[in-house]
Amino acid sequence: MAKTIHVIQRGGSWTVKRQGRKADGVYDTKREAVASARDIARNASGQLVIHGVDGKIQEHDTYGMPRIQKAVEKVTLDRLFEEQSPPRG
Repeated sequence: MAKTIHVIQRGGSWTVKRQGRKADGVYDTKREAVASARDIARNASGQLVIHGVDGKIQEHDTYGMPRIQKAVEKVTLDRLFEEQSPPRG
């Protein structure tokens, strides 16, 4: 099963976090966090979800997954985040 790796901003820093785990890393810049998260997603055959400062998804990608599974993951993610309310500060 694929792992989902999120890049989110917390307290002025950018955090890389896998679902169900503690943070994999905290970075000063979003660029550093995204690079680290991409490496993790590639090595884990996972899904990368990059959030903006407002918490909304800006970008997502999958690595090492069959094409049909990528399509299903995209639809699932789209539906999940359409229903999600904005994060509380």
